[in-house]
Amino acid sequence: MKVKMKKIFIPIVSAIIAALSFTGCQKTFMTEITGQGDQKSQGQEQTVVPDDEISTILRSIKGVSDVEIVLFSGQTKANDGKEVLKQYFFNYAQPLDHSKAGISTFKQRVAIQMVNPGNPVVVNTQGYEMEMDGTRYYQNDLCETLSANLVEIEYRYFGASQPESMNNVEFNYLSSEQAAEDIHAVVEMLKKNIFKNNTWVATGVSKGGITSALQAYYSDKKGWKDFDLYVPFCAPFFTGTPDSPTDRSIGRYIVYNCGAGYPAGSVEAKGYENLRKILIQSINKPVLREALLRRFHNDDASLYTYKEILHQYNPVTEGILLCGIIQSYLEATLLRFADCPFSSWANLIPNPDNIKDDAVEEDPALQAVVEFVFLDEKNFKLLVDLSSMMETKSTHTESDMIFQRKDPRYDLAYNVLSVRELGCVGMDYSWIPEDSFITEEMAKSVEDDACGRAFGMDYYEGQWDGGKLMTDFRKWVATENTQKIVFVYCSDDPWTSGAVDDASAEANPLIVKVMNKNGIHEDCFLESHLYTKEARDKIVNAVTTFLK
Repeated sequence: MKVKMKKIFIPIVSAIIAALSFTGCQKTFMTEITGQGDQKSQGQEQTVVPDDEISTILRSIKGVSDVEIVLFSGQTKANDGKEVLKQYFFNYAQPLDHSKAGISTFKQRVAIQMVNPGNPVVVNTQGYEMEMDGTRYYQNDLCETLSANLVEIEYRYFGASQPESMNNVEFNYLSSEQAAEDIHAVVEMLKKNIFKNNTWVATGVSKGGITSALQAYYSDKKGWKDFDLYVPFCAPFFTGTPDSPTDRSIGRYIVYNCGAGYPAGSVEAKGYENLRKILIQSINKPVLREALLRRFHNDDASLYTYKEILHQYNPVTEGILLCGIIQSYLEATLLRFADCPFSSWANLIPNPDNIKDDAVEEDPALQAVVEFVFLDEKNFKLLVDLSSMMETKSTHTESDMIFQRKDPRYDLAYNVLSVRELGCVGMDYSWIPEDSFITEEMAKSVEDDACGRAFGMDYYEGQWDGGKLMTDFRKWVATENTQKIVFVYCSDDPWTSGAVDDASAEANPLIVKVMNKNGIHEDCFLESHLYTKEARDKIVNAVTTFLK
């Protein structure tokens, strides 16, 4: 899906899965790098880079500080054959609260990757910490298509952009609207001082895609004219319920949509069926169920944090433990579909129909299914050779939550914003047959307890907006008449469960929705193994048409 992806975390039960986020395809053209300040790549000689016209302008702007330059030697399609490629890093003073004049400020991290000052400007709206770190020259496919300069703006409360002290953070100034005001302020400043007559495009992937789409929404509400076009990739808009941020549409999508639609008899079609057979038979085939529970009890590394939660907060029963196993299986399925083309791992999925009712523990068919259900990310990578898999991060104990509440570098800010406005991921259990070993209600109860603690809902209870922002945004998509938006989704990506609906997109001539068949959670639309020609052409045609 890329060389490196931005993160969007899904804290559910046994792991926080980093799936959604993303610089897109990082293509490095670096052959030599020099840096200033702390922007030195390991193993590279550091030299002082003299100020040029751009850095001199930046240093003269009120609110800009800590300007640094990184030089690269190389060549890209977009730099017109120039040998020296530059990135500029700086901090920009932002109000803690844009609605209150005179309030204190914080430093927000910003980067510019310069191709040509007169070329279009693509703003990576981000949703997390800034990806540019001065060690490589970035170029996502939208920049390549437009021969564009790239601006990246770190999201407040991530990385170095901290409005509150990490020693006692309460996230008092964290909201989508405040983040939109941040982006508006940076773009306005750059338009006034550096990119004065350029075409501007906002883009991002996953939570970064949510950020760019909401930038269009707030721009319409506030009358901003910052961007000519918005191109969010793989952006989910979860409405939850009026009472809870948990949104189970993604769980339904995993069970019923991911992997569907491949030709009958193909490896993928068989894998799709086997994934779902494993769900049902893990519950209702005694020999498989008992083998899974034995493996769970004997493997301290597997679901260990989840086991701790069960001991601490729930009566430990085999049914509850089985719910944890099933949910972990669904989480792993989500991660794999998001990060890896299904065709590269469909052949790994065993058929549980091959397990005999009287199978012994050593039976190869039984072992194959058990090993697949408990297949961890490390071994999955080895089997699939997937360099783009994200690392999972366990954050479920109460002590972890207290620690992270004091240190937002560990992405708790994403959890807080999800609990407040963006919605949280929930699995779907409506497929569980009646009179099964576990029930839909039991599975939901186990998930809600563990998921709530993972997201920090116990700390931020009562802050959910009832789905108002996401619902209002979805309604706005069909009727707004000032912002041009190209929404891009991929059919095998679980996050597509939160896509804007077709009817809303079709009702508005300023909206184009592109569905990439069988694609993953990625914005590398120029890569033929990730995007179909039809989807790629539709993206390029929509972008070029809107920017005429």
